[in-house]
Amino acid sequence: MQCGNGAITQNRPYGNGNECGILGMGKIDRSGAICYICSMNKADQKKLVDYWKKTAEHDYETMAGLFQIGRYDACLFFGHIVLEKTLKALVAHVIGDHAPYTHNLVRLAELANMKLSEEEVEFLREVNSFNMEARYPEEKLAFYCRCTPEYTETYRDKIEDFYKKLCQELKRKNQ
Repeated sequence: MQCGNGAITQNRPYGNGNECGILGMGKIDRSGAICYICSMNKADQKKLVDYWKKTAEHDYETMAGLFQIGRYDACLFFGHIVLEKTLKALVAHVIGDHAPYTHNLVRLAELANMKLSEEEVEFLREVNSFNMEARYPEEKLAFYCRCTPEYTETYRDKIEDFYKKLCQELKRKNQ
């Protein structure tokens, strides 16, 4: 879809012709499409990065709470979301635009120009599975059974360490 200036837009289920109330950027046309290309500037880019960082922080707290109450499968699902949102903040910072609509952590790390070891790539691939296996009924039971307290604690700790690494990278890029 294109906006009046010919730039590509993305459909959103919200909007009333004013600026986006969720991200505070992007003009919305009558179809509900937001024209990002026409409106992205450094201030909007900062708002976008801050949005991803803030929502990742919220989901990090959720992940920790879910572990505390023994909801291990949901804990790891939220762990994936934490890393996804933090990587999307890095991507937005690096490319100066919205991150693509993907849940693939390895792809997002590539777009963020992260230099990852093979061990880190394998870790992100495993965390990618938490997103898929927690969503679909045919895989959900097997994932639930795999998420013992020990398994979950191991991956929660690895997710936490990688999240801290990503946050440090964001700080470094903002200096």
